[in-house]
Amino acid sequence: MIVKELKLMNEIKLQVDKMTNQKLAEWFNTTLKQITNKKKQYLKKLEEYCEFEPFRGGVEIKKVFKECYCKNANYQLIRQELPKTWNKNGLDTCSHVSNTIYKNH
Repeated sequence: MIVKELKLMNEIKLQVDKMTNQKLAEWFNTTLKQITNKKKQYLKKLEEYCEFEPFRGGVEIKKVFKECYCKNANYQLIRQELPKTWNKNGLDTCSHVSNTIYKNH
């Protein structure tokens, strides 16, 4: 199943063109129902990847910044910042570390 998800994410790329909600769902690797129910949330995520104009039933992409959608983009940042912010004495908590990383970025 993981291979199928990776294959889907690699095949679907943003292009300057009209994109229906179904295509958006495929690009975000989710269902059409999720896209229609949480349209504002997904459009806000889409702003990081392209410049677009929404219309009923989809979006018209004007300019692409990143072609592929990476669902777990924050994990790379956390992997880099965790060793820098974790207290080496062993008296630290995950909440403190996450708040520190959030404030710095």
